[in-house]
Amino acid sequence: MRPDQLGDYRSPSDARLHPDGARAAFVVTQMDLDEDRYVRRIWLWDGDEARPLTSGDMDTTPRWSPDGTRLAFLRKSAGDYDLPQVAILRIDGGEATIISDFELGASDIEWSPDGSRIALNESAGPIWVVDLESGAPTKLSENGFYPVWSPDGTQLAYGTTRTESFDLMLRPLDMSQPEQVLLERDYNLRTADWTSDGTIVFRVQIPDKGMDLMRWSDPTDESTIEILLDGGSDEISPMVSPNGRWLAYVSNQSGRDEIYVTAFPQPEGIVQVSVAGGANPAWSTDGSELFYFQGTEFIAVTITTDPDFQVAGRRTLFEGSFRQYRWQRQYDVHPDGEHFLMILDPPGGHLEVILNWFEDLKNKASGEG
Repeated sequence: MRPDQLGDYRSPSDARLHPDGARAAFVVTQMDLDEDRYVRRIWLWDGDEARPLTSGDMDTTPRWSPDGTRLAFLRKSAGDYDLPQVAILRIDGGEATIISDFELGASDIEWSPDGSRIALNESAGPIWVVDLESGAPTKLSENGFYPVWSPDGTQLAYGTTRTESFDLMLRPLDMSQPEQVLLERDYNLRTADWTSDGTIVFRVQIPDKGMDLMRWSDPTDESTIEILLDGGSDEISPMVSPNGRWLAYVSNQSGRDEIYVTAFPQPEGIVQVSVAGGANPAWSTDGSELFYFQGTEFIAVTITTDPDFQVAGRRTLFEGSFRQYRWQRQYDVHPDGEHFLMILDPPGGHLEVILNWFEDLKNKASGEG
């Protein structure tokens, strides 16, 4: 790639499928050669073509509202000392509206279940909730991260770094009760999910041991905390099946990451699903299939559950250089279970050595080249 071609290169990331499954929002990063900077904007794929959806200089982190009528994202101005704030864009038209003005900027934005509020973290500091109708921000905590809404939208659970380890905190939205320590341990805790039946699934990181998964069926009663998965290895990426009966997860107990499934909420009869490595499991909408990556191959596993969980078939759907992270799934499954939203990483090419490239770049920018 020559210097004058750098501005044509676009790198997509953070793709989010619309609730109707027919559209997707994603971030596109592109170099602005005239201003000598990177520009990030959110694009919309409507099922036929992709086009820019926002026009800011640094727009990232798209998150659809539960009903799909609005898109929340983070917008940072071009200034060196500007920080990202939360913006809301209506998909039926209009300009994006900035709804926050936090001194330390915003991150970790999460819609409430009814779409009336947004929870966020002020740059590893306070946890705030913004009421979208009034615009009023409410500070729930002086310190927190990774906020998770309760299923009924009345409470927030989040992590905190106030002690030497990461603990879990809880606060009702109506501020009727003070912030309380939900769970305190000598090792790090991180929220993972709050299921529809009120169960909190969280991850614990124990030094010299690894990552384990726990379940808490009644957050008001610490005696209801139970071990989901507790081995001498990492157990990560928990995914509860749509019917709530099965838990898919990743473990490196065999010496490499593989996909496993066990009963939920009471673990029983662990079944290894992958056979040659596995990462990033996801269920189909009806729970009849489980998808995962095996290297560059994307695998679909057909399952049966009568009388027990069994793998009935396994097939490779396609293969490619798609973006993958160990800790976070980078794809979405369409409600029909036959289409998927993924980021295709550019293939590796040949190395081209260009001499005097800086002079060439300056000439191109000034129009002399």
